[in-house]
Amino acid sequence: FGPDWQEDPRWQIHFCGIDLAAFERPADPGLRRALRLPEGRSIIGHVGRFEAQKNHAFLVEIAAELARTGAPVHFLLVGDGGLRATFDGEIARRGLGSMFTVVPRSADVPRLLALMDGFVFPSLYEGLGLAAVEAQAAGLPTLLSERVPEEATVEETLVRRLDLDAGAAAWAEAVAGLLAQGRREDAAFRRALAATPFNVAKSADGLINIYLEELNKDKVYALDNKRAA
Repeated sequence: FGPDWQEDPRWQIHFCGIDLAAFERPADPGLRRALRLPEGRSIIGHVGRFEAQKNHAFLVEIAAELARTGAPVHFLLVGDGGLRATFDGEIARRGLGSMFTVVPRSADVPRLLALMDGFVFPSLYEGLGLAAVEAQAAGLPTLLSERVPEEATVEETLVRRLDLDAGAAAWAEAVAGLLAQGRREDAAFRRALAATPFNVAKSADGLINIYLEELNKDKVYALDNKRAA
């Protein structure tokens, strides 16, 4: 598109809209029991396939630091992939298996996000980081690596960014701060979220307008050709 694409009226960014209503449901205690999530522990979440990009190895380092401090936390990971077996072997080797629950696949990620108390996303790189957007839609305080694009910050009060080079101990401390902050579910937060371009209603309206503009251009073009003939 060229280095000056933003100056060209032909190009624009259209964000992927999500159904915000899906993230307003309360936590399902039956699902928590079915997943055998331990009582009395805060749930730290992550959604992403088990590939190098998502940096699950660093999640293990964070868990080790939290275990060392005795923090009452448990990790709920959603995803599968080529590095899943490596991950399972590493947490077993380090005696951290009891700190993790992995849900390989789910057709209802919002239902799982409702069980979480905080969200951690230490990606090495992202195109956007839609999982982080969805975590914020669920009201979760969210810790992002600085390599996640700024566009993934939807609600600034919920997001903290941290350099991966800060190390696992700093990330573990930041996670503890997230959990102390708590999630947001107030009406003002919901209204602010609905006004963002990630709201599927606004996204759909924007897409319809793009098509209508093109249809109108075609009509004008056809009318001009008819007059010229």
